[in-house]
Amino acid sequence: MSRGFRIPLAAAALVALLAATAPGARADEFPSKPIVLVSQASAGSAQDLFCREIAKLAQRYLHQTMVVENRTGGDGAVAMEYVLSQPADGYTLAAITRSFATTLNSDLKDKFKPDQFAFVAALVADSYVLSVSTDSPYKTMRDLLTAAKATPITVAGFGTDSAEGVFLRQLAKESGTKLTWVPYTGGAAAIAPVLGSHIVAALNHPGDVKSFVDGGKLRVLAASNDSALKLFPSAVTFRSLGYKDLTVLHYRGIIAKGGTPGNVEKRLDDFFNAVSRDPDFVAYMKNVVVEPYFRGTRDFTKIVNSDVEELGHVMAVR
Repeated sequence: MSRGFRIPLAAAALVALLAATAPGARADEFPSKPIVLVSQASAGSAQDLFCREIAKLAQRYLHQTMVVENRTGGDGAVAMEYVLSQPADGYTLAAITRSFATTLNSDLKDKFKPDQFAFVAALVADSYVLSVSTDSPYKTMRDLLTAAKATPITVAGFGTDSAEGVFLRQLAKESGTKLTWVPYTGGAAAIAPVLGSHIVAALNHPGDVKSFVDGGKLRVLAASNDSALKLFPSAVTFRSLGYKDLTVLHYRGIIAKGGTPGNVEKRLDDFFNAVSRDPDFVAYMKNVVVEPYFRGTRDFTKIVNSDVEELGHVMAVR
């Protein structure tokens, strides 16, 4: 039987909650036109899927359309430039990850500053996973690291100065290995060269590799969680190998242009809070193996600013 336009009870309750936070809202108040949500990663990547899951719920909670646009390149610079080129009115948003903090410490540090942006909310977090083709001779992470002490081993992933790339360089330094980072436009894009045996390994996220692992094409060797991932039982943690500083969660959140009106930020904060608890979004999180990580504007701003400072120190000594 068709479910028609009925909204699940849990979702309906969240709609009521969201409406209650904006008393007296009129039809001509924000949002009164479609919102653009920019993904700095390629179609099919973990970030792209994240954006599209959010966009599906805009009509439910904001009674407005949200359109996802992929603007890749420049380690996120293309997406950030686009946001800054638009009015500070909340109608142009962009998804960011922890890599935002590394981008602001790269060659782009004189071009972009944290105070140019409004950090609206964080919604989810996940780990980094290092995987190889199932045809690879490396059956364990120890195998790969042992080989990398003598021979350079290539590892593909998103961006040149991304958080993933910085993580890989930290691993190479701490393990005394010759791991070489090869940047791609997204986590999903980094998988094809591994499957084609052009690159030895990929460092990305559970959502990027799950279908390939299920299909018997990739094998996950290690993850940056503090405990083993149930989804990939044969994978170890970097922590268990003695690299305690490589226990990292990689968040995904939403930014707007700095100077966005406070009432618009509040409306968006409430929307993302509702999204984070929506049954459909909860199902998405479970499916792609990300953890709930809602942080409102105030807390998310503190987290990003802290990461910009911390990762800046790491990148300065590479």
